[in-house]
Amino acid sequence: MLRRMLPFSTSTQCFAAGTNQLRVAARSFVPVARVDRQLVRRVVYPDTVSLPVSRGQSLGQVRVYQEGRLLGVVPLVASRSIDRPGLAGRAGWYAGRTLHHVLGWFS
Repeated sequence: MLRRMLPFSTSTQCFAAGTNQLRVAARSFVPVARVDRQLVRRVVYPDTVSLPVSRGQSLGQVRVYQEGRLLGVVPLVASRSIDRPGLAGRAGWYAGRTLHHVLGWFS
């Protein structure tokens, strides 16, 4: 049975959520794991997040499992700050979505 410390670096990975991006907080190491067994990464985050979101705010977790056993948890954080849009921004978003749906009827 071969065992060693496995680096689990996901600091360069990005998970898209709409137009926003979520990043794994930092490089971390999985405790002792078997090299010949598959690691399963499960990203856990809410469907919606209330605005404003500040950079570095924790928005979820990345959990690493091996054969059903939890090996490690890494926080999922916002890579940038996002303010709540004003009236003009919200009106533009709704107009764009409405136009998108109406044009979808003809294609």
